[in-house]
Amino acid sequence: MRPEDILKGLNHIDDELIEEAIKEQPVRRKRLWIIPVAAAACMTLLVGYSAVRSGLLGNMHSLSAEQEVQEQMIGSEMPEEEREEAAASEETEAYFPAVSDGASEQADAAGGHEQTDAGSGLMYAGRTDAETPAADFHAAGDYTDVYSMISRFEEEEQRESDVVYMTEEAEEADYAAEEAAPAGNELSAAKSDLAAGTTGASDSYSGTNVMVDGIDESDIVKTDGRFIYRVSGASVIRTDIRDGKPGEENSIEIPGFGPADNIREIFLDEKNLVIIGEKTETGDLQQWSEDYTRPDISRETTVTYAAVFDISGDIPQYTGMYTQDGFYKTARKKGSHITLFTDIYLYGCIRDEESREMRAPEEWVPKVNGKMLLANCIYMAEDSYSGILASTFTESTPDTVDDAKFIFLNYAEVYVGSTSVWLYYNDFASAAGTTKIISMPYEDGCIRAGKTAEVSGRVTDSFAISEGYGLLRILTSVSGSAGDDNRLYLLDADTLAMTGRLDGIAPGEIIYAARYIGNIAYFVTYRNTDPVFAADLSDPADPKIIGELKISGFSDYLHPWDKDHILGLGHETNPATGEFIGIKMTMFDVSDPYHIKAVDTKVLKEGRSSSAIENNYKGILIDPEKGIFGFADLEGQEEEAWKPHYRVFSWTPEKGFTDHLNSALKTDDYFSRGIYAGETFYIIDNDITAFTMIGKEWKVIP
Repeated sequence: MRPEDILKGLNHIDDELIEEAIKEQPVRRKRLWIIPVAAAACMTLLVGYSAVRSGLLGNMHSLSAEQEVQEQMIGSEMPEEEREEAAASEETEAYFPAVSDGASEQADAAGGHEQTDAGSGLMYAGRTDAETPAADFHAAGDYTDVYSMISRFEEEEQRESDVVYMTEEAEEADYAAEEAAPAGNELSAAKSDLAAGTTGASDSYSGTNVMVDGIDESDIVKTDGRFIYRVSGASVIRTDIRDGKPGEENSIEIPGFGPADNIREIFLDEKNLVIIGEKTETGDLQQWSEDYTRPDISRETTVTYAAVFDISGDIPQYTGMYTQDGFYKTARKKGSHITLFTDIYLYGCIRDEESREMRAPEEWVPKVNGKMLLANCIYMAEDSYSGILASTFTESTPDTVDDAKFIFLNYAEVYVGSTSVWLYYNDFASAAGTTKIISMPYEDGCIRAGKTAEVSGRVTDSFAISEGYGLLRILTSVSGSAGDDNRLYLLDADTLAMTGRLDGIAPGEIIYAARYIGNIAYFVTYRNTDPVFAADLSDPADPKIIGELKISGFSDYLHPWDKDHILGLGHETNPATGEFIGIKMTMFDVSDPYHIKAVDTKVLKEGRSSSAIENNYKGILIDPEKGIFGFADLEGQEEEAWKPHYRVFSWTPEKGFTDHLNSALKTDDYFSRGIYAGETFYIIDNDITAFTMIGKEWKVIP
């Protein structure tokens, strides 16, 4: 049975309309994502035939009606004279004053948006090593462009789901008749994203372990040396530590938040505390105008909030709120500018079930501070019904939006460099897989649309991608019929044109950890041994492997300790069998990258790694200036339940690794943190425990 045969059975749809709709659908390569395709299939099966039926019958509103809604939106904060000018303009102007799309420097300077066609080549970086064009990256001309794209994608996903469903039914029938086992999935699973980071620590207290120096990251625990602030359910608990131990506590709450709402992370500096949380809201959808007449309904939406508090005085004072649609993903802070990233899903939101018409844009277009994005702030990087909303604000003025962009891109990860936001995701449409990249240059809170590129292989470690020296540096692992190998790509950071590459690194292995230090890339691959490589990137056209060291086990995490050493955290394994032995700490001497040495090693045979080492770099405390590092691990014997502990070590060339602290945790290791202020070390669990940092074995402070 063909998909069009199913469509012919739907009510109120004539055959001519069906054939016309099918004929107009573009041919696209079927996705073969491992996990995402299963989730998409489940969603499309639940929606059923209504997604197909509504997609064929949906009547898009006229552009004139959309302009009327835009006039209403802009008019809420514009003088009447400017409203009339905006309404009369044939080209949609940006609501956000600093928004620009990178079309031209003149347009940026004017704060305007130069509309571009999909085929103009403005956003296209050229062909890559994969010999296929990168994703078409362009701003929407109007909301109907967005509506049409989502409709096409929903209908395609539905058809693919129907084909999968019918194929599975046929296979089950064949299995029952022939008692034959179904074919297995031949795609190899990628290693989950790993992480490493640097620290923003000062002389007096520790900071969050961050990805890029100078760019702060939100976390669940922070300190300013006077107080510890920690996320606890729907509030933030402030603990006084000015006496060198936990003292008085009080609760700080986001206005309007209740017990069912969720605070995710915080930012902290000497003046401001920014609390980031999610709140699910149920709103009544009203009739917006005669053009959008429809019954009143209610539906749930998730909004991310950033509440700002002035903490310069004795009592935190609430100063303002910033909001944007979507599920919280991550956040970064550069100077006084905070960038929020949220995931937004528009599946089933764009079309009214009764009228089969496009819903009013206010009902589904993403909003920031309660204002919907105009169409030219929405970018189509890939046909999808989900994407990432990135917006910036200045923490002293949360009522003002500095800039905002929404990018349709499925399952993207975020890397924020010193000059650009980089979105990247692993596309498994081919057996070897590719990594697609989008650059979003930003400065002083302004985000511009940049370029796109695509390279072979998948990013298996979150620090395998890095911006530096005018380049984007990417390490990928490629799986193919000839076996696995690894590659290094150097792309010009502005144009994303490839300047150089290395192929065939460590065949049969996968990259487990990476760190770029200056013009040297250090990375670890693994099968049964742990080769540590050093690659010289000083010549962008000719990167070279200059050093290699093979040891047993592997490192999940690399961190620069000083100018001559890198700390590796990971696992010790049996070189012959690959059997896990324990957590392994290795100090590498990289004073001569041509001859890397392992100068010190310590294996914790009684423990096994936790989420901190494997994929939660913010859960690791590392302060080389203080000479200490700490993380949570799981301890116990095979016949006993593994229990979380927090451990702290130091390292010096004279004494090597020294064990200072091993304290049992009461809660999940993922949410535990270790910080210090002055000469006191604090473990934040369900509560806070303080230890004196004097002597070899640190003692509990009563």
